Amino acid sequence: MNEENVEVVRRAVMSQAYAEAQEMLEEAESEAESLRQDAEREAESEPAALLQEARRKAETLREEAMAEAQIRAQQVKLSQRQELLDRVFATARRRLHSASDWPDYAQIVRRLAQESIERLDAQEALIRLDERTHEALGDQLSELLSSLEQETGVKLTVGEALQAGTGVVAQTPDGHRRYDNTLETRLARMEENLRAPVHRILTKGES
Repeated sequence: MNEENVEVVRRAVMSQAYAEAQEMLEEAESEAESLRQDAEREAESEPAALLQEARRKAETLREEAMAEAQIRAQQVKLSQRQELLDRVFATARRRLHSASDWPDYAQIVRRLAQESIERLDAQEALIRLDERTHEALGDQLSELLSSLEQETGVKLTVGEALQAGTGVVAQTPDGHRRYDNTLETRLARMEENLRAPVHRILTKGES
């Protein structure tokens, strides 16, 4: 190959190399431009993304605050309900002290005594009453016990007066077993089941 041919080949190689280099440069420039545009779009969208994120966080905080407020409101509502019911039952317990003034109190005492005797389930029992109940029954007490003895077959004796409570307590003569059927104790036994219906009555018509 003479010098002329060598020069032709050299030029061809250089031309191809230049073309490839140019193509690579153009590709690099195109890629760089694409990256620049992406960067610009990202930069332009960043404030929107930040705003969207801020709104999302604000909505989350709002929902959390609402949930917490609802929980607190429910707690306050339950606390007020508890306080209201406590006052109602406290008033009811205070009114039991005047039960001996009720016109049907003798019949009530009879039922209390009969139930306490049956629950005690003994052959002999002491019937203990509070002082106000003693006074309210008067001469009827002996008749009441005699009638209950015939019905139950249990020997009944009047025991010591109750120091607390209104109504009847039956106990075995040795004191090992007793059944407290005073009005206060009966109310305490029933209170848990009464609280819901009492609350419905007190709040009837409220939204």
